[in-house]
Amino acid sequence: MSFSVNEILQPARRILGACDLHLLLEHLTNAVEVLADSGEFDPLTGYVDLCTERQSILTFPRDIDTVHAINIGGNPSIGRDQLYNFHYNGLGDCRTPCGWSWQDLGPVPTLRELAAPSKLVAFVENEQDAGSELWVYGFAPDGTELRTISGGVAVPGYQVPTIYGYALPDANAPLIARVTRVRKAETLASLKLTSFDYGNDTGTLLGVFQWDELEPSYRRVKLHRTADWVRVAYRKAFFSLKSVDDLIPLPTKPPYTMMLHAMKYYDEGDLARAAGYEATARRWLGEAVEAHATNTQATLQINDNLVDHDTID
Repeated sequence: MSFSVNEILQPARRILGACDLHLLLEHLTNAVEVLADSGEFDPLTGYVDLCTERQSILTFPRDIDTVHAINIGGNPSIGRDQLYNFHYNGLGDCRTPCGWSWQDLGPVPTLRELAAPSKLVAFVENEQDAGSELWVYGFAPDGTELRTISGGVAVPGYQVPTIYGYALPDANAPLIARVTRVRKAETLASLKLTSFDYGNDTGTLLGVFQWDELEPSYRRVKLHRTADWVRVAYRKAFFSLKSVDDLIPLPTKPPYTMMLHAMKYYDEGDLARAAGYEATARRWLGEAVEAHATNTQATLQINDNLVDHDTID
């Protein structure tokens, strides 16, 4: 259920007035995002199968934001948040859980944690990106905040050199025990950040940061059992229309054109008229979703592991 930007381009120009394609695509993106939060239909949901290689700590690609559910190796599982470690009936940090479950560990800046204090290097894919800023923040092996001298002043973090065709750490590069944040400049191509191992010139891959990733952030979870693969139901972290060939993930066009009217009047400050168009857009969207919906319903879930069968007569 979708249609292309091209199919809505002319009506959109009539509604929004004269504007260049970049601004028009921005308005079209905003209209989708507002409707996605309506509760009637979420075009930003998705499913993905991932190989886990018998690992229990998983860091997902950057477009995965909210994790709705995880199927671990074909088994349904219970999701728990970060506060579960503090729950009186929870697992703490040491107990072994029963059943299949996963815990949300929150956002992290790298794909993996450092296995040991290491120096870091960057691999530059495009020669024109040489010298681009790539800053890493975190802690040194002694537990102190990572700081370096820049212009005679101590500043937080360490700027990893980005030299095309060359990936060796500076002689005075610090050892880093834990990375808490990464910041980079916009680049033409991706930058790869790894730890440096003198016995292995690749080290541990910490991240492959795309050209538009300025503050890398990834969702990480912990599986309470290892598995070869997982299936994840998720909500995307972002949505953006970049060309006239992109697809708008909505079931029909009328609710979308109504939402474009609403966005126009919101921009003009006419809140009353905008609210009327938005209400119509949401109502039409709800009716369209209901008309296209499959006749299914959520089933009550019972965790049988919590029942003490020895106490049941």
